[in-house]
Amino acid sequence: MKPRYRLEIPPHVGNAIRHLPPEVKQTVKEAMRLLASDPDAGEPLRRDLEGLWKYRARRFRIVYAIHRAGRVVQQGTLRELMQTPADPFVTQFINAQRSPLDSLKGGAM
Repeated sequence: MKPRYRLEIPPHVGNAIRHLPPEVKQTVKEAMRLLASDPDAGEPLRRDLEGLWKYRARRFRIVYAIHRAGRVVQQGTLRELMQTPADPFVTQFINAQRSPLDSLKGGAM
């Protein structure tokens, strides 16, 4: 039996989920339960987002990271991860994915 992972959902994401239509909310919750039991069910992202994973639930894409003995630290859009990191690891992780050349180009993710 695989270990169950604990999801840490930022308050603004939980609030957004609560306001979804019931059938969509159920689909998202089922996807999150699946990811808590098997985070490898998603697909790894590539290039600038390497290290993050995605999972499709209807028209929604759940983006997440697996961290600290398999614990999912935060999930959300890349913008949400950058603007409201759950802890310093998320900030370090996002910054580690960025190319040093981005600062020369003035680019941001």
